[in-house]
Amino acid sequence: MDEAQRRLSDQIDHATQRLLGTARVITEPDLRAPSLLPGWTRAHVLGHLARGADAMRYLLVSVRTVARQLSDAGWQEPVRILDSAPFPAAELLTRRLVEVELHHCDLGAGYTPADWPPAFAAMELAEPMRSQRADRLNSTRTAEPLAPVRPPAPYRPNQRLPGSWLGTR
Repeated sequence: MDEAQRRLSDQIDHATQRLLGTARVITEPDLRAPSLLPGWTRAHVLGHLARGADAMRYLLVSVRTVARQLSDAGWQEPVRILDSAPFPAAELLTRRLVEVELHHCDLGAGYTPADWPPAFAAMELAEPMRSQRADRLNSTRTAEPLAPVRPPAPYRPNQRLPGSWLGTR
């Protein structure tokens, strides 16, 4: 993995952490609410992102190793997503970063193009990714606001935590 690919991989990691931070505060009723993508709920968008992550992993495994260990020759191996034309595995990183950043905005959960890191906002993208990013920049669609997040209950010694394998804090 060369330095540019390593930076892209790091950007994907940071974008994914931001997305997960947003996803953690979306309540179940809010998951069922429409996203900014016509016909998609917020749950559909999050499910699509999860399946996309799995698909990327499987494609990288199919070119013989995981991303950070892939040889220069491996990055040139052709891969394809669904019915796309084959493209070099190296493009997977850019495609994944675009997918995470754009769909994070599509959740309509407070993350907007104004929150994009400068490196992503200025990135040279091929079509159709360039047009998709421009669509988000020019969008006037809005989604239902998220329900307010309740703060956690105050700590009480020896309190059992639901679902905790430890049982207490």
